[in-house]
Amino acid sequence: MSWRDYEQRVAEFFRGLGWTVEVGASVQGVRTRHDVDVWALSERFGVVTRWVIECKDWNSRVPKEKVLALRSIVDDVGADRGFLLNEAGFQSGAFEAAKLSNVTVTTLGELAHAADADLR
Repeated sequence: MSWRDYEQRVAEFFRGLGWTVEVGASVQGVRTRHDVDVWALSERFGVVTRWVIECKDWNSRVPKEKVLALRSIVDDVGADRGFLLNEAGFQSGAFEAAKLSNVTVTTLGELAHAADADLR
């Protein structure tokens, strides 16, 4: 599967949950414009929720620097949450960098499992 296919799978997952999704979005932040893999929006009770989803379908575990970069983008664009998805997992520093922040590091499979459990 190519990285574009992975982004499309992630986008379809969020669309299936009722979110409005743009793949390869260019999002204006306070300081600069950011290219993000998936930009997801949901409106509930008149409140729009914005999520940045970065898709790293790598053969290796993602390092903490990618989490720190995503935290910066999430902050700059005013997103409510960021997701960093990678099927090969994450280095221990990546989990530490995401801890106590609004960035979640996980796999698409784990996210789908959690969503399925919550939607039952």
